[in-house]
Amino acid sequence: MDEIIQHIIFPETQTPQKTRDLFFRGDFGRLNREGRERHLQLRACQWVDFATYLNGVSWGKWRKYTGMEGVTLSLEYAGKAEISLVGYSLVQNYPVRTLLEKQEVSSQRRTEMRFAFPQCEDSILGFEIATEDWFELFSGAYIGAFPGDSARDIEISIATTTFKRETYIRRNMRMLKESLLDLYPEQGAHIRVHVVDNGRTLQEEDLPQDPEHFLLHPNLNTGGSGGYARGMMETLYQTPEATHIILMDDDIEIIPDSIFRTYELLRFVKEEYREHFISGAMLMMERKNKQHEDIGSINNIGRFRTVKPKLDHSRIRDNLLNEEEYHVSDMFQGWWYCVIPVPVIRQNGLPLPLFIRGDDMEYSLRCKAKIMSMNGICLWHMGFGAKFSASMCAYQELRNFWIAQSTSDILPGRNFFNLFKISFRACILRRDYASAEMFLRMLEDYLKGPAFLQEANGERIMKENSAVNEKLVPLNQIDVPGFNPYEDPSEKVDRNGLKTFLYRLTWNGHRFCPDRLLNHAPASIPYGFAYLPGRMEMRKTVIAVDEFNHTAVVRELDRARYKTLRKRFRKVVALYKKHGEQVKAEYRKQSDYLKSEEFWRKYLKMD
Repeated sequence: MDEIIQHIIFPETQTPQKTRDLFFRGDFGRLNREGRERHLQLRACQWVDFATYLNGVSWGKWRKYTGMEGVTLSLEYAGKAEISLVGYSLVQNYPVRTLLEKQEVSSQRRTEMRFAFPQCEDSILGFEIATEDWFELFSGAYIGAFPGDSARDIEISIATTTFKRETYIRRNMRMLKESLLDLYPEQGAHIRVHVVDNGRTLQEEDLPQDPEHFLLHPNLNTGGSGGYARGMMETLYQTPEATHIILMDDDIEIIPDSIFRTYELLRFVKEEYREHFISGAMLMMERKNKQHEDIGSINNIGRFRTVKPKLDHSRIRDNLLNEEEYHVSDMFQGWWYCVIPVPVIRQNGLPLPLFIRGDDMEYSLRCKAKIMSMNGICLWHMGFGAKFSASMCAYQELRNFWIAQSTSDILPGRNFFNLFKISFRACILRRDYASAEMFLRMLEDYLKGPAFLQEANGERIMKENSAVNEKLVPLNQIDVPGFNPYEDPSEKVDRNGLKTFLYRLTWNGHRFCPDRLLNHAPASIPYGFAYLPGRMEMRKTVIAVDEFNHTAVVRELDRARYKTLRKRFRKVVALYKKHGEQVKAEYRKQSDYLKSEEFWRKYLKMD
């Protein structure tokens, strides 16, 4: 059977060059828009390449994940041009282009024509247009050939959790309605959208007037974990019964055809991949050609890392690198776009009540998720250029990792107690007393055990912790004599043995060290957890610079605060050594209940 697997899509009429290159490369042409339809108008002697991140077809991945036997390109056009079918492969880390077929087309009227790709071993297939006269491309699609009995019945639930992001929700729901459900009613009939409103600020009229497909669920502000737990529960009981759920963030810009492609992939996926998750890549809203993350993992010391390199999808080489298989341990998929088969939820339960940060990681690892990904299944996400804050990275992140490890058999070999001690010391040495405070609060709250987790008011905790965060100001407002805003804060500075000894002995000037031994010239260091002792050793003043946002914060040596934090550190360490194993056993004992519908209904006050 033949089935459309993806459409040729166009950018907005006004878009930067790098963003446009996600759709097509080469000559610009002219993008016209008539109603919902966009089309590309070209002059004579222009050349355009559609073997791109969003408009190439992932032939290698489709063959691997499904029984697809061939691909046909359908184009609706008018004018005169030469159409080239091309394939790309990565050979010794470089892209190699193969011309598969070439054909001249000519029509004075709007015409539909199909071009069958020859069988090949390339990773990405696409097409090029070389115009001989004026030419207009109105629409196009890739059609997959599948065995006649391979299609499955699929019902998709999209669950998005929002907190006072009305503008994003209204826009994205309108796009889903107009550019997916209405445009492709055959697929749209099998999609339901659950909007979980943690802020309780949305009204029914904020969603498309289609109550069969768009459902609003006011919810307590229990963070992402509570919102997605509610979305999962609504999915489990929806009619018609869902086969898959797509968990999706609110502060995003969706690409409706990504959901279309997801639906078609699920219809034809091989039996061996039926319980795999699907990853939607996160591209950066600020620089739309840049991929921030596709699949994540946890490194050996217990920190987030991206599995794939930071890619620029305006380049064909990076498109090909993204199609490579990456095999690392402890992989997970973030909940900005994560497809989960419903049977996996029934088998493994709901998320832990972690409020925010790490809930998606814990869920993937608990489910032992295997993950599919391919070019063109993605979205744009806001604000990931620089996301460091003490309340998130020192408190929420490590606390939730520790709880996740305690409740399930995940993250083996990670010693979070050692990470806590190392991180606390590094914060003191950086004069980052806010993060040191958050690490202490983190362990104190972890030691309260699962009873604390069941009763915790995540919204209140976030507000209290956020009040401790450092307040950064624009770089041009830093008025410290000797500070050079153009200096590279990440450049390493070597140390000698004596300076290293004094640095360690005195905790970088906090003890046994008179002011006369300090360097009173300010030093710039990176904002965040980067650790560059040579830059900050024995400095009275350090200035932490956030290079992405061009902001900074001034930190002064504070021996009184150091003494207070160190005293509290010794106390909580003693408590952990005495009660840590008992607390871990309590978390493990309560694990099943914390993931249950019974718990979540009570926690969300649904009954």
